[in-house]
Amino acid sequence: MDCLADLRRIKIRRNIDLLDVVCGCETNSKFEICNEIGLPLLLAKEETGFWNRVLCEADRAFLIKVTSLQQSYADNPDSEVIRYTRGCVCNCQLQLGGCCFTCRDSLTVEAPPGTVIGFVRQQASMCTVSYTALTGDEHEASSSTVHLVGPRYCQCTCPRYVQSVSLMSCDMTREIGRLRRTRQIGDTAKELLMSEWGSFIELDLQPDAGLSVHTKAVLVGAALLIGILFFDDERL
Repeated sequence: MDCLADLRRIKIRRNIDLLDVVCGCETNSKFEICNEIGLPLLLAKEETGFWNRVLCEADRAFLIKVTSLQQSYADNPDSEVIRYTRGCVCNCQLQLGGCCFTCRDSLTVEAPPGTVIGFVRQQASMCTVSYTALTGDEHEASSSTVHLVGPRYCQCTCPRYVQSVSLMSCDMTREIGRLRRTRQIGDTAKELLMSEWGSFIELDLQPDAGLSVHTKAVLVGAALLIGILFFDDERL
């Protein structure tokens, strides 16, 4: 996790399984967490059941294990550095149910596994992407809070067609970064077959953001969650 400390721009690249393309059967998601130039540092792998993915789709509960690429998790279980856990969500038309407490999304961040360092929680909102990244455990006041605010659907924006999300300071007075989806054009047959190949979730922070490594780890979890909910769509 320490590899995130000095990064101002974090790129998250999804690895597409050929089975997704050929059969249309969604497999467990895999992501590479990279530095500014696209060099992979960490590997994030989802662990969910087949029927969970098929029946619940974006509302599914999931467990994402993040390991160092210098050591395989299969070879050494202790190489797991971050764990993201999300429960199943009763999502009423995506964010339209955000005003109802039982429909709000929540992601728990552990680093190392077993030690809670923060949460990503959906905030009450009508037709707006609105989340808060909190650092600390349930019994500790958060020392760092980042608000993630996206576009309003009332402006003729389809809930699945979100291109970027603003990262706002604790007091909501300034933008300290942006979460966006970017593309780079590939030229191989595999890249041409896969619409998601070459697509990045990019976490771009302002130089003066002054975020701790724990906050950055929580924001990576927010990026994965928002990526699955809003960026993971063939129309983007």
